[in-house]
Amino acid sequence: MEDPNVSGGNTFGLPDADYIELYNRSDHPIELENFSLEVGTKAILFPAYTFPPNAYLIVSKTGNEEFQNYGATLLIATFPSLTSTKSVILKDMFGVVIDALTYEQDWYRSNRANGGYSLERISPFQPCEASNNWIATAALIGGTPGQENSVFSMEVDTDAPSIRNVYPIASNQVRVTFSEAMQELDILNKDLFTITGNTIESIELTKNDFSEILLTLNQALAPTIVQELKLSTTVRNCVGNAIDTNNLAPLALPSRAITGDILINEVLFNPATGGSDFIELYNHSDKVIDLNTLVVINQQQDNPVGIPVIVEKLVFPQEYVVLTESPSAIINHYTVSNLKNIFQQDLPTLTNQAGNITIFTNDFAATNILDEFDYSEDMHTSLLDDEDGVSLERLRFDVPSQDAANWQSAAATAGYATPTQRNSQAIIPIDEGRVEEQAFTLSPTTISPDGDGFADFLQINYALDQAGYTASIHIYDAAGRLLKKVAQNVSLGTRGSFTWDGTTADENKAPIGIYVVWMEYFSVSGGKGQQKEVVVVAGKN
Repeated sequence: MEDPNVSGGNTFGLPDADYIELYNRSDHPIELENFSLEVGTKAILFPAYTFPPNAYLIVSKTGNEEFQNYGATLLIATFPSLTSTKSVILKDMFGVVIDALTYEQDWYRSNRANGGYSLERISPFQPCEASNNWIATAALIGGTPGQENSVFSMEVDTDAPSIRNVYPIASNQVRVTFSEAMQELDILNKDLFTITGNTIESIELTKNDFSEILLTLNQALAPTIVQELKLSTTVRNCVGNAIDTNNLAPLALPSRAITGDILINEVLFNPATGGSDFIELYNHSDKVIDLNTLVVINQQQDNPVGIPVIVEKLVFPQEYVVLTESPSAIINHYTVSNLKNIFQQDLPTLTNQAGNITIFTNDFAATNILDEFDYSEDMHTSLLDDEDGVSLERLRFDVPSQDAANWQSAAATAGYATPTQRNSQAIIPIDEGRVEEQAFTLSPTTISPDGDGFADFLQINYALDQAGYTASIHIYDAAGRLLKKVAQNVSLGTRGSFTWDGTTADENKAPIGIYVVWMEYFSVSGGKGQQKEVVVVAGKN
């Protein structure tokens, strides 16, 4: 607990003091004498104390005797304030790191970060995990000192670690960040790393939780040459899980971005309750561009102020990145296909009615605008019952961002937003995919919904010439009777699919026979179409 007070200076019931809770997850007692707890730049030394197995221990400052009502407590005079630091390291008497974390406010995943609530580790059996294994307490009094966490889970860490980011801080130095804490000996072993066309001079640990290292290279990187970092599959996380087999990461020196290199591709400015605004950017160039060089501003604000992007990330050609003040809110509300490309970043205020997003760089005191977009709620399709939580998606990269006709509401079939991936409403150039002669196609045309894994359902695929269509898809029997509504007035992307599992409206299996699939689609601009196809429901004798 780093901030026990809520607005007004009160607590929800716990003592008005910072604390750290330790848990001995082993089956044997541990002598804590001369163990140390480093909080930021300050270190405290433990007195003699036998820590029982499978037990909890509250650590706080001398004078906070109230914590003794909640369980075993160690009060130490030099215990520091937690509000000024986000780093905690527990070391044994020999200086070996037992546990460490560097936490962020976003780990709360809710407005409980505003004070009065503790951060709780979800599973003590996933010690390598960082943000994914922490969340705000669910306890009404603000925490669970001295007892099992309110969000406790016994889930064991079986996931493979991965390379989260590779970023050059100099022409010959590269910061490598992992998804979780790693084995120290593995990530400091030069023999377990290879770089195409280069070699490693030295490796330095740069984060106390063993999730980040700094590579010094023997040869400098170049802006036009993409090299590849590869790790041996023997590199392990802190509990011994081997690294993901997709253990490759490109790296290069970034190039200067100019107008049109980085494009605004998707915007959510009116999030649903509990959601968060986001801006998705797309690298439309053949350059590698440093996200950290960009600035974002809403020029329609009173006294607008540019907000520098603080994310250290190389954006490679044809790559999508998402900026949001709450990645966890976006992940909870939408399908995020690339979790490595969604980042916590302060954004300018994006009002629900209308606003501006401008992306620029400051080059030698001159403003270099890369892209700008004046958005409005009126750009959403009029067929939406509720615009909250629906993003605006760019249709084409070769049409200006300020062309209102180049934007459309994200499709319902895509969950109303597509962060970190191609837009649901994107117009696909002809050379990227075959254009169907008909809007809808069926596959297969004979199904046998018997659960044997072969042709158990009908896939109804669509490929449309433009965005903004709404469709209804109905199944009729041979006598013309309505059997089931697969879709009713659903907004479509430019490409996608529906499925029919061979059941009726009351979820009974449809009898063997011939059925008609009726598809009708229209847009507010006047476009419309109808299509009728036949599917056979077969069965075993």
